Amino acid sequence: MGEESNVIGYEREIEAISRAIEQFDPSNPRHVAIIGEPMAGKTTVAGEIMRRYGDCIHSVTLGGVMTQDAMPAFSSIQKDCILVDNCEFFATRQIGGFKFLDDFLKCQFSSTKLFITAWNSYAWRYLSAVRNIGTYYPLVVTLPAMDSSTLKQVILSNYPQREIRFVENPPSEPASICTMVQRQARLPFSGREVSIPWFHLNTNAIRSQLQVGRKTVVSPEDAVFEKIRRVARGNPGVAMQIFSGCLEDNVVSFEKIPEDECELSLDITESFVLTLIVSMKSLQYHDLSAIAGGGDVLDRALFSLRRQGLILEDDGVYRISPARLNCIGNYLKKTRRVW
Repeated sequence: MGEESNVIGYEREIEAISRAIEQFDPSNPRHVAIIGEPMAGKTTVAGEIMRRYGDCIHSVTLGGVMTQDAMPAFSSIQKDCILVDNCEFFATRQIGGFKFLDDFLKCQFSSTKLFITAWNSYAWRYLSAVRNIGTYYPLVVTLPAMDSSTLKQVILSNYPQREIRFVENPPSEPASICTMVQRQARLPFSGREVSIPWFHLNTNAIRSQLQVGRKTVVSPEDAVFEKIRRVARGNPGVAMQIFSGCLEDNVVSFEKIPEDECELSLDITESFVLTLIVSMKSLQYHDLSAIAGGGDVLDRALFSLRRQGLILEDDGVYRISPARLNCIGNYLKKTRRVW
C-alpha cells in the first residue's frame, strides 16, 4: 500500500483496487469492477495493477465478441486473482447475447478467487439496467474525468524530451452566434433525402461573448489545455488524441484544437450500429454483421458513419473517432439508446 503509481490522475482508484487485493479473503472474495469511457484509461489502470501484483494475478484480455471456443477456462487458473479486461465483449445486443455473460457471472459467484474486471461505461450501464450486474461487484471503481492540470501532466509525460511551444491565436473578427445551414433529412417510408433549412447556434461564439470584459489573464499553455479538457470532457485518451493531432513542428495552436460540436441525424440502423461500436470501443466487421445483420443495409450504415467522421476503419475493425466521442455520446443519450 502507498506505493508510488506510474499512472497520473488515477492514484486514488488504483489505491482502492490495491486495498481489495491486499485484503483478499478466499472465503469472501469482494470482486472489483473498473468502469470507464472508451479511451479513458481502463487498460492503463489494469496494467499498473499487474505491475504491482503480477505475481498473484492472472491477466486475461478479451480481444473481440465472445465465442464458445474463446471462452477462458477460469476454473483452471491457479493464481488467487484474475484480472479480465474488455468485459463488455461477454455480452451482445441480440437474442441469446447474454449467455457468456451469465456463465462468467456464475463463475465469479461460485469461485474463491478474486476477479478484477474492466468494463466500458456504456456497456456497464446497459447491463446494469437489464442484468443487474452491479450486484456481483462489492467494489465499483469509476474512472473520473480529469481536470486540465492533470490532463496537462498526462499529455506532456509522453513528450519528455521535446520543448513544446503554445500559441493562442485570437480570432480576426467576431464569429456569428447563429447561422442557417442546409441539412439532409431522410423521409420515413420512402427513404428519400431532402434538404431542409436549419438554424445552428455557435456555442463557441456565445461563450466568447459571455467572457467579454473578464480580466483574468490566462497563458496560451493553460488556454490550450483548458480547451482540450472541455472538448475531451476530461477523457485522457481523447485528450491525447486531440493534442497529437494539433502538434506540428513542436507547436500547438489554440485555434487548431477542433470543437466537438455536431448535429447528428441518423436512421435506425446507423444509430444501432453506432451504439454497438461505442459500447465496445471497437468491433470487427464479422461481429457487427452477426449482431446487426450483414449485407447492403449494414454496409450503407458503416459508409454513412465513416463519411460523417463518427467512426474509423482499419483492416475491417471499426472504432469510434476519438474527437467525436462526446458528440456521439450526447446524441445516443438524447435518443435514449445509451444511458
